Amino acid sequence: MAGKWKTVAPNIRVRESEDRQWHGRADLYFAVRYSVCGKQVEEALGWASEGWNVTKAKTELARLKTAAATGEGALTLRERREEAQREREAIENAPTLQRVWEEYKKTIRDKVLVHYEGYVSNHLASIMPMKIEELRTHHIESLSNDLQDRGLAPQTVKHHIALVRQIVLWGAKHGFNEQPALHKLYFPMPRVDNKVTESLTDGQLAIFLEALDRYPNQRLAASMRFALLTGVRRYAIFNLQWSDIDFHNKTICLRGEHAKNGKTEYIPLTPVVEGLLNSIKDDGGMLVFGESNYMSRAIKKLCAYVRPFLPAGFRPYHGLRHAYASRLATSGASLYEIQRLLTHDSPAMTARYAHLANDSLRRTSSIMGDVIKRAVNDTSRQGKEDRKPEPIIRRARVRAFTS
Repeated sequence: MAGKWKTVAPNIRVRESEDRQWHGRADLYFAVRYSVCGKQVEEALGWASEGWNVTKAKTELARLKTAAATGEGALTLRERREEAQREREAIENAPTLQRVWEEYKKTIRDKVLVHYEGYVSNHLASIMPMKIEELRTHHIESLSNDLQDRGLAPQTVKHHIALVRQIVLWGAKHGFNEQPALHKLYFPMPRVDNKVTESLTDGQLAIFLEALDRYPNQRLAASMRFALLTGVRRYAIFNLQWSDIDFHNKTICLRGEHAKNGKTEYIPLTPVVEGLLNSIKDDGGMLVFGESNYMSRAIKKLCAYVRPFLPAGFRPYHGLRHAYASRLATSGASLYEIQRLLTHDSPAMTARYAHLANDSLRRTSSIMGDVIKRAVNDTSRQGKEDRKPEPIIRRARVRAFTS
């Protein structure tokens, strides 16, 4: 049988237990009395063995009185316990990166989704089961270091970290998770020097083209010649249809649905490219090069075939795009012209080729020197014309005064 209630402080009562012991004494059970909307309420707090004492009971009572006075927060201990229970359930049911990713990927275009699914399955599997609410900056840093230790390039690591950030921010925007606070979750990106430009010398270019001539599937080999002659991205090449080629107006339409920036662009159809396309035109089919999946087995086989005939580290297709732009730059094409032909959104993306246009830059940088030299010469010549024979004038004045 429990002991009687005793008041130990204003509105705080305790009773002794007859069967529970705490530090050699009977355990004490605490309760508080307070008023809610004019009605007296008494609620239990807990046992001294659970950490309750008079001081803690006074603090809890003060919180309840403040909530009743201000209308903010739980007015009763029962409401507070229910709020705490909801918070615990929210944490337990908090969405994981994997869950939000399953929803987010429904909004991504097919060509990007192929890359992202590769990121998730190959390199992000360890972090995807984590709850977003528990994700912290040190987890991102650990992931970045792990990916770099596996040999991934800084730019590739940056793409992986960016995907994790996209998932978290998209989830917050659409109500799956809370917006992360910067002091808890930040996404540090590795430093990237992405001004790589791949090029081919005349000898390397001749070896590469000879290798393409010997490849059995000449329609597919023509896709690499097309990349070299136009600088078009691989994804756009293999989604190019014959209806996109305007042989009458000499233009090639790069549809926005297959473009990196989502915009439809037009590039010139040169005589050499027109001859290349006419050579495979009779092969039939809606697609120019007969393939729509740029990661298909046939294309991987072609890339594996040409790699021994290219410099070490040279990337088939994308490297040919760089080689195209590099040759334009060294041949005197302006950066604006290169930007238009490569369908770059920003001149900053084309600026990586500026150092290749040495002759053009040298001529331009010499302009000011020529201006200064011409100005100096003109001033010198003008000065000689305006100069008077001072000694003669001075002697004439002397004779005038003495006469």
